[in-house]
Amino acid sequence: MKTILVIDDDETIVRVSELILSTTYTVLSALSAEEGVELYETNSIDLVVLDIKMGTGMSGFEFFAHMKTRFNDLRCLVYTGLTDKGKLQVMINGGVVGVMYKPASLIDYQDQVKRAMEAHLPPSLYESPCSSY
Repeated sequence: MKTILVIDDDETIVRVSELILSTTYTVLSALSAEEGVELYETNSIDLVVLDIKMGTGMSGFEFFAHMKTRFNDLRCLVYTGLTDKGKLQVMINGGVVGVMYKPASLIDYQDQVKRAMEAHLPPSLYESPCSSY
């Protein structure tokens, strides 16, 4: 079974992610980017679902930049409320497999994760049809 690491400082998002993804994937979760680094380094992770704005400590941008220099095969799907597409494009240029905007419906969330897991196409800014952005 493939493994997904969900990194978000919102515990509700982390728990809901675990519930909806655990029927298909092994799901590990972290409430901070620092905890995510530790989990990524000690487990075989196929995809990271990553929030950008964290309450304290390392941001999602910093996590991605730090980890990408150490793990060239890092695969991240950004899940964020951040709407600055310029900043997000920098991450896409750096190799994220896609960007999904909060809030997303449960079905859309599952579909985007599945799409990111299977993606062999160039990354894009995924627009959540349920998003108000």
